[in-house]
Order: sequence, then structure tokens, then C-alpha cells
Amino acid sequence: MLSNQLKFVGYWPKDLVDIDGASNVGWGAFTNPGTTGVNPSMGSGHKPDHVYNHAAYFRDMKYLKKELEPQIPADTELETFVDPCYAIDDLHYSGSPYWGYDFFFGGPGGSCGN
Repeated sequence: MLSNQLKFVGYWPKDLVDIDGASNVGWGAFTNPGTTGVNPSMGSGHKPDHVYNHAAYFRDMKYLKKELEPQIPADTELETFVDPCYAIDDLHYSGSPYWGYDFFFGGPGGSCGN
């Protein structure tokens, strides 16, 4: 995809969410094994390996405080939750204005002890 075709996703206006504030913010994905008990792949199906065209990723993550100033997450504020079928990797501020705070995630799925 060309950079002039990129679309921002993930903005939820206050009137849609209808809350006064949140104590936590999260980014993520999940899968549902359904009746088969086998988890589908997530993202591209590859576990993260620091290569942008292998695993799925979020980039330039920010959140807004009451002052409506974009905030970059601090490493010390983060927790990760990962199912055995998937992985998350390289959760950090990249130092690049294009990539910003980013992380890789995904995996092949399969039977994961559901």
C-alpha cells in the first residue's frame, strides 16, 4: 500500500463510547476457535520476527488525555497478554515519526489447550 493510501483506524468518539474517562487503554486482537476447538491464524499467520512484512503490527500508537494532546505509551505502563498460539514482540517506541510506538503480533493458531 502506498503511503498516500494509508488510513487511520481506531478512533472512537466520546459520544459512541459514552464514558467520562478510562483507567486503561488497550490495543489488540483475538480469535475464536468456534466449535472446532482449533484457533485460526492471526495476522499473516507468522509469529513476530521483527520483519514488518511477516507479522501483523500496530504502529504510531497514541492515546488522548483530557487535554486532547496525543500521548505515546510509556514502556513502564504496559502489560501484555498472549495466548500460547500467538506472540507479541518488540513493544517499544521506535524513535521514528512514521512508526512511532509499535509492536508486532500474530501466529499460526492451532490447538492451544483451549
